[in-house]
Amino acid sequence: MTPHACSLICSPTWHPQAVVVGPYSLMGVVWLVLLLGVPTLGLPTRTEQAAVAASSDIHVKFSKNAFRALETHMGPLREARLSLAPDNCSPFRMQFKGKGYRGKVTWNDNIWERVIARGPGFVWEFPVEEGYAVNHIMEQCGERQGGKRALVLDGGANMGFFSLAAASCGCDAVSYEPNPVCQQFIGASATINGFESNILRRIVAITDKRGPVNFDGWHTRAGGADSELPGVRVDEDVAEHHLEADHYILYFKVDIQGSEHDAIEGASALLETRSIEYVAFEAQLNTQAGSAQAAFKKICAAGYECLDVSNPTAKISCQDPLQAYTATLGRCAGQCERYVMCAHVPAKVESMRRSIIGQLRKAAASSRE
Repeated sequence: MTPHACSLICSPTWHPQAVVVGPYSLMGVVWLVLLLGVPTLGLPTRTEQAAVAASSDIHVKFSKNAFRALETHMGPLREARLSLAPDNCSPFRMQFKGKGYRGKVTWNDNIWERVIARGPGFVWEFPVEEGYAVNHIMEQCGERQGGKRALVLDGGANMGFFSLAAASCGCDAVSYEPNPVCQQFIGASATINGFESNILRRIVAITDKRGPVNFDGWHTRAGGADSELPGVRVDEDVAEHHLEADHYILYFKVDIQGSEHDAIEGASALLETRSIEYVAFEAQLNTQAGSAQAAFKKICAAGYECLDVSNPTAKISCQDPLQAYTATLGRCAGQCERYVMCAHVPAKVESMRRSIIGQLRKAAASSRE
């Protein structure tokens, strides 16, 4: 696959003879060796923490030796072939742990196992409402504004699906994921697809203040000076990396298990200037209703309008608390997770609503054939 034109991160020309992944500096080598000796969810040791903080910007091709080290620890890597539906999106490949490796990489391992089980020829077009909304956004990846490329901020990247999908559609992406093992797999996948120039990997937690955070492999919380990973505000991070010099922010996805309100607060300068076209957050309407309401209130205050991608015909009013919308859903079991998608241009919200409904009808018609 030919990589998209590079403007986010450019690395030297490289002609691989085999699929390769790896670290980016001597410090990266030391950190990776240490990390791959830990058969757990991917929590860095205290020794590794300084290396993580010092090398949290990762955007260089991996080495063959590091790829071998990853496979030595995780077993022969498996892959899945995936794609988004829009015509401007190319199929891409994702790398996963070996079948015999019993440790967890992420709590979403069970989801990825189901995808892998479909076989290497399976093309996952993400046929769910969330995917239909993302399809609508990713169709716009090729559009330039004032000569600037579209950028996706992937908050809570997990194994990198959204970052890789964005790159496959012509966007650049920043992959925010504090789990360093997940980041190794994102790097592996980016390299074999030729996307390492299009995806900036940040081993940091996105939150509402700069400083150290504790990370248990799934959740983050503020911590002291000896905490595990650095936390960043997205608005400061975008400014410090000069990302808006060559990009406009098409999409900011926030899926960080109940801390969405902190991440949204940390992007307030971008939201208040309406520098983000679309923002979406996972709202856990039962177990994390307070966080969901705080995120929703902040986005609405910045002048955005929202819809529930799982219920696109319904209206969500910024004049009412999010709980008022929750009450209209009737029985909503478990955490009641919904993706709330917002845009600062009302016409774009309505265009997305029509797009989701149209895709749902098309899928229903196909299932009846």
